[in-house]
Amino acid sequence: MWAGGVVEGNYERRSLKTKSWKRAVVMARKIEEAAEAEPASRDEAVTIAKAVQEYLADAKACELAPATLYRLEIIFRKQLLVWCKAEGYKLCASSMCELRNRSALRGPMAL
Repeated sequence: MWAGGVVEGNYERRSLKTKSWKRAVVMARKIEEAAEAEPASRDEAVTIAKAVQEYLADAKACELAPATLYRLEIIFRKQLLVWCKAEGYKLCASSMCELRNRSALRGPMAL
């Protein structure tokens, strides 16, 4: 039997090395409990400005159209960062700062 699922934002698939359904269910529950019990290493504090900077750098690396890059620059640097500064937000958990999945910019985008 194989178990597959998302742990800390990453898809994992592994063999449970058993043919018994009952045993596989028990083993899968143990894996889930272990993942929930571990402190998430991705919850480190990251500045919002750094998260925006990395997002925009990745967007540029994806060779998006100049108009799209311009819109993203306005949305994140000139609107989001200004709002965060006005509201007093400086840090966020890194898992919350992932503004999108790495593959999200690879497909069509509507702004």
